[in-house]
Amino acid sequence: KFVDIDEDTFNISPEKVEEAITSNTKAIVGVHVFGNPCKADELMQIAEDHDLKLLFDSAGGFASSYKGKKVGNFGNAESFSTGPSKIFCTIEGGILSSKDDELLKKIKLARNYGILKNYDLVHHGMSARMEEVNAAIGLRYMEDIDMYLNNRNDYAKRYFQNFKNIKGIFFQRIEDSSVSNYKDFAIVIDQETFGMERDVFVQALEKENILVKKYFYPPLHKTTVYKEFSSLKLPATERVAANIVCLPLYNIMENELIDNISQAVINIHSHAREISKAIIRACKNYNIERIINASSINVYPYIDLFETGQRLTSQTPLSPNLRFGDGSYG
Repeated sequence: KFVDIDEDTFNISPEKVEEAITSNTKAIVGVHVFGNPCKADELMQIAEDHDLKLLFDSAGGFASSYKGKKVGNFGNAESFSTGPSKIFCTIEGGILSSKDDELLKKIKLARNYGILKNYDLVHHGMSARMEEVNAAIGLRYMEDIDMYLNNRNDYAKRYFQNFKNIKGIFFQRIEDSSVSNYKDFAIVIDQETFGMERDVFVQALEKENILVKKYFYPPLHKTTVYKEFSSLKLPATERVAANIVCLPLYNIMENELIDNISQAVINIHSHAREISKAIIRACKNYNIERIINASSINVYPYIDLFETGQRLTSQTPLSPNLRFGDGSYG
């Protein structure tokens, strides 16, 4: 069962968790979204009250902290990813933390086929041991982890400062009691105030050679593998997912790069109405259907075409799903 998020922090809502618990509930899984710690103490209290296991998806949470304690110290177990996009990287791999000695014993067995030193198989398992080269890379990363954490927070502050006068952009809220590692720097676009839809905004950034992610989109309950939950109404989750954009943020960046990205966002915002109007006029004049809201259609490169009055013909390499009539741009 899925529950809705807190729209400000993007994290699981403890209140919604409490409401969703039934006699069939066995465990709660919280996610530290983009490295922003969720309300671990409230979730731990709910789990204790209902005698439930509490697990945390801490894939992007390494080095983050909640109320003075590092992520990895909460619940029955927490799992981390150490893939290439994370603040702590071993190229590929992961970490599991727990204070449950029996659980850790089983996991250590399972990662090595479930076999003892005398070759007796005592547990179902797999080959999940980390390669030495991956471990070596991780050890090197650990030497600079505090610097990476400070860097990412400094970069986030620079983005905040650069965007302080832009209307229609909202940020993930980090509680005063938390430290996020800013695994991703997310902004949420309010179309009415910003003047442009999220998907058109993304295409405009890509036109400027700035690669961004619509992340997480679609939300989990709208993915194919969980289509049985597609009718579930999670309004906060769906609003954030429909309007979110993650801008570039890495362990080491030049301030000039952040400022250039910020300036591109500011420029696009400054011309948002013109860009959107150009696309709408193109839709009307050429009977182009579903160009707005269709993220698979790359419309931004054609704005110049529309504005210069060039003729749109069937040879123009738009999406094959589009239909347009004969005529010139008015």
